[in-house]
Amino acid sequence: MGLLLSLAVMLQSCWGSANKKMPSLKETYAKNDANPFGSQIAYRQVKAMYRSNTLQDIKQNFKETWDYISDTAALYICLAPQLFLTEADVEAMMEFVHTGNSLFISAGTIDEQLLMEIGCDVVYASANMEYLLEKMENTTVRSAIQ
Repeated sequence: MGLLLSLAVMLQSCWGSANKKMPSLKETYAKNDANPFGSQIAYRQVKAMYRSNTLQDIKQNFKETWDYISDTAALYICLAPQLFLTEADVEAMMEFVHTGNSLFISAGTIDEQLLMEIGCDVVYASANMEYLLEKMENTTVRSAIQ
């Protein structure tokens, strides 16, 4: 009897889930988008972690932004599919960090000017590369800027 009841519950759950729509998997990076690839959760977390600070949405190049930041110990977060910068932006980012601020970038593509400036290389590999090279272990990252 217990097996029959368990089977009935499992079948009901399968039939019930057939009507559910799959959420959008489009990457939007919008702070108010609750889809799996939206940034609503990240935005809410940052807001909660820094609740006594002012959060600003800035949609201009970094050089112009840095010209108006008089604060130190500031945090600049960039979540974007691609980050392309001018030479002036790269210089402004380096100055921003050197004056005691923090810069967090999460992007699928990061401008090579910035990568060269901080001493990073981009290595492109297929998803199956790990299997060809056996299991990768003990990976570390060091910044060229100390």
